[in-house]
Amino acid sequence: EKESILVDFFRLELKRDSDDREAILQLWQHAIGVVCGVKRFALAYELQMLAPDQRLMAAVLALRSFKESGSRQDADLWLQNCMDQIVSVSGGEHESFHSLGIDCGDLGVANLLEMRSIVGLQTDVMKFAEKDGTDYKSWDIVGDNDMITFHRRRAAELILLKDGNLAFRIIQEFRLQAAEVYIDAIRHYCKEKKQVGQLIPLVKGLKGTLGDIDWDHVIGSAFFILLNECKDRARAKQMMKLLVSDHSRILALLALGKLDKAFSLVGAGD
Repeated sequence: EKESILVDFFRLELKRDSDDREAILQLWQHAIGVVCGVKRFALAYELQMLAPDQRLMAAVLALRSFKESGSRQDADLWLQNCMDQIVSVSGGEHESFHSLGIDCGDLGVANLLEMRSIVGLQTDVMKFAEKDGTDYKSWDIVGDNDMITFHRRRAAELILLKDGNLAFRIIQEFRLQAAEVYIDAIRHYCKEKKQVGQLIPLVKGLKGTLGDIDWDHVIGSAFFILLNECKDRARAKQMMKLLVSDHSRILALLALGKLDKAFSLVGAGD
């Protein structure tokens, strides 16, 4: 109730054409700053929306409100509010927030274009989390701290073998080490032993997303995960067939104890 009184007060005062309008504007901006200082970003957003020509700041406040959301429904609402404000801003997509006097360092976004990309990505990650039936808070990838870095890496790993396109977007957006993400995704997948039978075709579907050296690094690691951690020799042999280089195949053959074939391959290379 107190919040609505504050918003209603400024709504009425900002509509009035009076001699003290400049003082009212300063008071309104001060109120937004005070409310942000106590992290009441949803209220700050309502106040900011009283000025329809300042959509960029409203988008930032909506994103901050998402970060403070107490429920999945609120998180979805604030992401949508943020995107609505972003698309209503005309031009200046590459202009840095710093040059505009907007502090967004803790949000991990440098300009409007980057914010739009990350908010769209966060929205799709939240949809995946809902299907997966997991807590939305652990899928928060907006920000610039160690926990968010962990969330991004974890999200890419868990999504990779279920929605490759979404995982690739996360990897590219946040410049993650793709090969290492692939390896950890495969290791995680193998822990769910009921699904191991689907692993080979899923990994085949990733072919072409890495260069040959990185690809062999991933497949070689997957081979040893299957052979040593899962004790699944049959599927390790299937994984070996996906290797590109003779060197990688030789290492795999040696691990399988197939010395004759390994030496034969060495001889063929000579």
